[in-house]
Amino acid sequence: MLPFIFRGFLPFLVSLPIGGFWIYANLNNQDESGSATFRYFWMIGVLILVQGLWMSLKKILAFKHTLYAFSNKRILIKSGFLTQEFKTIELGKILDSEVKINFIERLTNVGTLKFHSGQIKSDSDDHETKFYDDWEGIENPYEVYKQVQEFINQKK
Repeated sequence: MLPFIFRGFLPFLVSLPIGGFWIYANLNNQDESGSATFRYFWMIGVLILVQGLWMSLKKILAFKHTLYAFSNKRILIKSGFLTQEFKTIELGKILDSEVKINFIERLTNVGTLKFHSGQIKSDSDDHETKFYDDWEGIENPYEVYKQVQEFINQKK
């Protein structure tokens, strides 16, 4: 649970110094003759903080609504707080899978299983990267990975 929630706090932790600095810099640089155009410019920093907080709250509140499962035919991912996402991937379509364990996950004996089913993300420079579907906060990740991998290998 802690690693899942920590990932939820990451957007807020990133927005905190950016939004805080923006507010501080704009409130301290206003002069008495400040034009109406820039008088409320500091509010952009508030919007940055609110967006980071909202992204964090969505991730944290989605925790108890997140479910990962697998069968001998497919893997399933159900997630979301306000809206529910439900995704299935046929085992035969999984091209690549891996286990990632970050520092926080290592401390709590959990990990993230990643599955690549051929989806590609492109950025503005036409640089393509693999898109992975993640199972986050999985207890005994290597054991679960081994079990899922056995079914994947049977389908190939």
